[in-house]
Amino acid sequence: MHAVPMAAGYTAGSVEEVNRFGVMVGRLTGTGKPSLAFRYFPGLKAVTVLPGGEQHCVHQQLTGN
Repeated sequence: MHAVPMAAGYTAGSVEEVNRFGVMVGRLTGTGKPSLAFRYFPGLKAVTVLPGGEQHCVHQQLTGN
């Protein structure tokens, strides 16, 4: 198990997939913030937020809200 450093303002998240090199992808969540997709390799000091990974924006486009 590895601790994943959170991006500023995010307090929780989940890892969706891990490849054979240990690179993780998942989602970060925070109160009042859109869910963000991230990539993380154990040992780095921070996650990389993936472009276009805001779930809130995608939800708005699909539902028209």
